[in-house]
Amino acid sequence: MKKKTPVQLCKDRIQDKLRHLAILKYKRCEARGIDRKCTPPLQADHIESRGSANTYADIDNIILLCYGHHFWWKKQYPNRWAALVEATRGDGTISRLAEIARTNVGTHLLADWLKAEAELDELTKKYKEKLEK
Repeated sequence: MKKKTPVQLCKDRIQDKLRHLAILKYKRCEARGIDRKCTPPLQADHIESRGSANTYADIDNIILLCYGHHFWWKKQYPNRWAALVEATRGDGTISRLAEIARTNVGTHLLADWLKAEAELDELTKKYKEKLEK
Protein backbone atom coordinates (compact mmCIF):
# COMPACT_ATOMS: atom_id res chain seq x y z
CA MET A 1 0.00 0.00 0.00
CA LYS A 2 1.35 3.38 -1.03
CA LYS A 3 2.02 5.80 1.81
CA LYS A 4 -0.12 8.96 1.70
CA THR A 5 1.54 12.34 1.48
CA PRO A 6 0.92 15.02 4.12
CA VAL A 7 -1.34 16.83 1.61
CA GLN A 8 -3.41 13.67 1.03
CA LEU A 9 -3.71 13.07 4.77
CA CYS A 10 -4.84 16.67 5.32
CA LYS A 11 -7.41 16.41 2.51
CA ASP A 12 -8.75 13.18 4.07
CA ARG A 13 -9.17 15.00 7.39
CA ILE A 14 -10.94 17.86 5.60
CA GLN A 15 -13.45 15.45 4.08
CA ASP A 16 -14.10 13.86 7.49
CA LYS A 17 -14.63 17.31 9.01
CA LEU A 18 -16.97 18.38 6.20
CA ARG A 19 -19.12 15.29 6.80
CA HIS A 20 -19.15 15.91 10.56
CA LEU A 21 -20.14 19.56 10.07
CA ALA A 22 -22.83 18.64 7.53
CA ILE A 23 -24.34 16.16 10.01
CA LEU A 24 -24.33 18.83 12.74
CA LYS A 25 -25.90 21.36 10.40
CA TYR A 26 -28.46 19.29 8.45
CA LYS A 27 -28.95 16.32 10.83
CA ARG A 28 -30.48 13.87 8.31
CA CYS A 29 -30.66 12.99 4.63
CA GLU A 30 -31.83 16.07 2.78
CA ALA A 31 -33.59 13.89 0.19
CA ARG A 32 -35.56 11.93 2.79
CA GLY A 33 -38.98 10.95 1.53
CA ILE A 34 -38.06 11.42 -2.13
CA ASP A 35 -38.49 8.31 -4.33
CA ARG A 36 -36.95 5.81 -1.89
CA LYS A 37 -36.33 5.01 1.75
CA CYS A 38 -33.16 6.34 3.31
CA THR A 39 -30.33 3.91 3.98
CA PRO A 40 -27.40 4.65 6.30
CA PRO A 41 -24.78 5.96 6.56
CA LEU A 42 -25.09 9.70 6.00
CA GLN A 43 -22.62 11.03 3.44
CA ALA A 44 -21.37 14.45 2.41
CA ASP A 45 -22.23 14.71 -1.27
CA HIS A 46 -20.23 17.31 -3.17
CA ILE A 47 -22.33 19.52 -5.40
CA GLU A 48 -19.26 20.48 -7.42
CA SER A 49 -16.67 17.71 -7.83
CA ARG A 50 -13.91 17.26 -5.26
CA GLY A 51 -11.53 17.71 -8.19
CA SER A 52 -11.64 21.47 -7.66
CA ALA A 53 -9.39 22.79 -4.93
CA ASN A 54 -11.52 25.94 -4.77
CA THR A 55 -14.63 24.13 -3.49
CA TYR A 56 -13.00 21.06 -1.90
CA ALA A 57 -13.30 22.31 1.69
CA ASP A 58 -16.42 24.47 1.23
CA ILE A 59 -19.43 23.49 3.39
CA ASP A 60 -21.64 25.32 0.89
CA ASN A 61 -20.57 22.68 -1.62
CA ILE A 62 -22.06 19.87 0.49
CA ILE A 63 -25.52 18.36 0.57
CA LEU A 64 -26.09 15.66 3.19
CA LEU A 65 -27.49 12.47 1.69
CA CYS A 66 -27.90 8.91 2.90
CA TYR A 67 -26.04 6.16 1.07
CA GLY A 68 -29.06 5.23 -1.07
CA HIS A 69 -29.80 8.76 -2.19
CA HIS A 70 -26.13 9.51 -2.78
CA PHE A 71 -25.17 6.46 -4.84
CA TRP A 72 -28.42 5.37 -6.45
CA TRP A 73 -31.03 8.12 -6.52
CA LYS A 74 -28.65 10.91 -7.58
CA LYS A 75 -27.43 8.85 -10.57
CA GLN A 76 -30.95 7.72 -11.56
CA TYR A 77 -32.52 11.15 -11.21
CA PRO A 78 -29.89 13.85 -11.79
CA ASN A 79 -32.56 16.46 -12.58
CA ARG A 80 -34.34 15.78 -9.30
CA TRP A 81 -31.00 15.98 -7.47
CA ALA A 82 -30.28 19.34 -9.11
CA ALA A 83 -33.76 20.58 -8.18
CA LEU A 84 -33.17 19.51 -4.56
CA VAL A 85 -29.86 21.38 -4.46
CA GLU A 86 -31.44 24.53 -5.87
CA ALA A 87 -34.43 24.25 -3.50
CA THR A 88 -32.32 23.72 -0.37
CA ARG A 89 -29.36 25.97 -1.21
CA GLY A 90 -30.97 28.63 -3.38
CA ASP A 91 -31.43 29.19 -7.08
CA GLY A 92 -28.17 29.43 -8.96
CA THR A 93 -26.15 27.41 -6.44
CA ILE A 94 -24.93 24.83 -8.96
CA SER A 95 -23.80 27.42 -11.50
CA ARG A 96 -22.24 29.62 -8.76
CA LEU A 97 -20.20 26.71 -7.40
CA ALA A 98 -19.19 25.67 -10.93
CA GLU A 99 -17.90 29.20 -11.55
CA ILE A 100 -15.92 29.16 -8.29
CA ALA A 101 -14.49 25.75 -9.23
CA ARG A 102 -13.37 27.03 -12.65
CA THR A 103 -11.53 30.03 -11.19
CA ASN A 104 -7.82 29.29 -11.35
CA VAL A 105 -6.12 29.92 -8.02
CA GLY A 106 -2.96 28.00 -8.78
CA THR A 107 -1.55 25.01 -6.94
CA HIS A 108 -2.70 24.35 -3.39
CA LEU A 109 0.22 23.60 -1.10
CA LEU A 110 0.11 21.87 2.27
CA ALA A 111 -0.12 25.27 3.99
CA ASP A 112 -3.26 26.06 1.95
CA TRP A 113 -4.90 22.79 2.96
CA LEU A 114 -3.93 23.25 6.62
CA LYS A 115 -5.50 26.72 6.51
CA ALA A 116 -8.70 25.29 5.01
CA GLU A 117 -8.73 22.61 7.72
CA ALA A 118 -8.31 25.23 10.47
CA GLU A 119 -11.15 27.28 8.97
CA LEU A 120 -13.40 24.21 9.06
CA ASP A 121 -12.45 23.60 12.69
CA GLU A 122 -13.39 27.19 13.53
CA LEU A 123 -16.67 26.96 11.61
CA THR A 124 -17.55 23.71 13.42
CA LYS A 125 -16.73 25.29 16.79
CA LYS A 126 -18.98 28.28 16.03
CA TYR A 127 -21.77 26.02 14.84
CA LYS A 128 -21.59 23.88 18.00
CA GLU A 129 -21.70 27.03 20.16
CA LYS A 130 -24.76 28.21 18.23
CA LEU A 131 -26.50 24.86 18.82
CA GLU A 132 -25.80 25.05 22.57
CA LYS A 133 -27.60 28.40 22.91
